[in-house]
Amino acid sequence: AALLHDVAKPECHLVEADGRIRSPGHALRGSLRARRLLWEMDCPFALRGEIVGLVAHHMAPPWVFERDDPARVLRRISLDCRCHLLAILVEADARGRICPDQAQLLETVALFAQLADEIGVADGQAQFASPAARYLYFQDRWHVPELAPFEDFRCHVVMLSGLPGAGKDT
Repeated sequence: AALLHDVAKPECHLVEADGRIRSPGHALRGSLRARRLLWEMDCPFALRGEIVGLVAHHMAPPWVFERDDPARVLRRISLDCRCHLLAILVEADARGRICPDQAQLLETVALFAQLADEIGVADGQAQFASPAARYLYFQDRWHVPELAPFEDFRCHVVMLSGLPGAGKDT
């Protein structure tokens, strides 16, 4: 993940009018390229998925607290990669930068790791009471992942079958 996290930066490279350098979309594009490279190298499926998740989300920790619901973002990230590994990757990336806000960036990454630990997603996927709870939670229609929403999926199905012209419509 450390080798591949910025693999798409050159093709996403933009120089702003004020001289700032940006690479919008490089994390997503890099995850696609990383998946392809790792597949070509016969990397095992589970390891490939973990690395691709780290590459895809390596820009999230510094910005997670600017979102409306940081815990929801962390739960979503935990479905793709382990948050403690993501924190390590982003911290290493931040320590390799020369920038005036490095201390603030490292503090934000530490808070990211602490929140992931508090909500129980530091070293595994977010747990939900049921598949319906998971679906509704990410649809922003359920706010307590530990509780299962009422599920009554029972119904009656009447299926008619027969030869054409046998009077099935009556």
